[in-house]
Amino acid sequence: MDLMKSNSKKMISLEKVNYNYFDTIPALSNVSLEVAQGERFAVIGANGTGKTTILQMMNGLIHPSSGKIFFRGYEISKQTLKDRGFLRFFRERVGFVFQDSDVQLFCPTVLDDLLYGG
Repeated sequence: MDLMKSNSKKMISLEKVNYNYFDTIPALSNVSLEVAQGERFAVIGANGTGKTTILQMMNGLIHPSSGKIFFRGYEISKQTLKDRGFLRFFRERVGFVFQDSDVQLFCPTVLDDLLYGG
């Protein structure tokens, strides 16, 4: 897999993505979208509408119950994230910063977490 030669203008794409909590509670249903290189987007909505769920899937932290997610043309799946080359390629380009500093991964501030990962 030659990761650096991806010519895809699509940075992230979702194809008919569904997600269920505990295999029974639907959170997302049939979501398809594309984010092009250089494009900015916002995910807005009321509490409990799936905003965090969709962002976690786009970052490979959780996986859809069905459907597919792609980064620069490569599928983001449990299998591809096990490939060390792809994982490094993906993680160097995609990150997740929490809005609430009380739920940061390791450090007390977003800046400290970013510096930790750098």
